[in-house]
Amino acid sequence: MVKPFHSTAIARNATRLAGFITGLEKRVKGKPTWAYRGLYSSFQFGKGNQEYGPHTNNYNRQQVKKIGTILSREDAPNVHKIVSYTGSSLPWLEKSQMETYYPFLIRYLYQYYPNQLSAYFTEISSKNSKSSGPSLRATFEDAFGDISAHEAPFKQYLQTLVNEL
Repeated sequence: MVKPFHSTAIARNATRLAGFITGLEKRVKGKPTWAYRGLYSSFQFGKGNQEYGPHTNNYNRQQVKKIGTILSREDAPNVHKIVSYTGSSLPWLEKSQMETYYPFLIRYLYQYYPNQLSAYFTEISSKNSKSSGPSLRATFEDAFGDISAHEAPFKQYLQTLVNEL
């Protein structure tokens, strides 16, 4: 029996391919991890017959369910940790939890800070962009303000998604 294509993965991979073609992937060199993986994954969807992407409410329901599980944990990722991550080794569970948050951080920023998100992607893809943890935090704060100011609103945004499921 032939397995059907997983259309949500196709959308994510097509977005990633566009990143390669436009040079975004090459310019950011995988850093910050949350931004480029989050952008690609924000195009995953739950309903193939509806518009999808970071500007819609067409979420991958499995990912939202994972968010609910992660939010209940005391060691759930926070914005500071996500935007500072440089790809260094982390325990598998912690890395997996952060990766689950990536597309939703993109969606949150797209919804509430679209102009800043655009400027942020321009900055991280510039030749002068640095990829150390402190540099990643500074670039984020230049675009969106103090990281700590996003902790509670982002957590509330995630909780709202889970509650609407």
